[in-house]
Amino acid sequence: MAKVKRYETFWATKWLTEGAQSLQEMAEQLEMAAKELLAMAETGKVQMAEPVDGGHALFTTEDPEVAARFGMTVPEWDEEDEEDEDLEDEDDIGEGLEANDDSQRAHG
Repeated sequence: MAKVKRYETFWATKWLTEGAQSLQEMAEQLEMAAKELLAMAETGKVQMAEPVDGGHALFTTEDPEVAARFGMTVPEWDEEDEEDEDLEDEDDIGEGLEANDDSQRAHG
């Protein structure tokens, strides 16, 4: 059974207005961030994985199209787990073939 992929992205909420040199620039940067957050929320497919902590937010989705739209990626640890599962599946297939060969020899 295929495992559902989880995509994620981190947001640094603490530095959203970093580099702004005027109130106008600060407001524009915050407005852009708010529009992005609202767009994520409007999909109905992006979740906040945990409360904002230390100036960072973690957003996740299982929808690959939504993930692509917002630059989300599969976490490295999840890719490694998937590779391990693929190797286990290959081992299971090989064991099944060997057992089938043995059965055919015994009945043949």
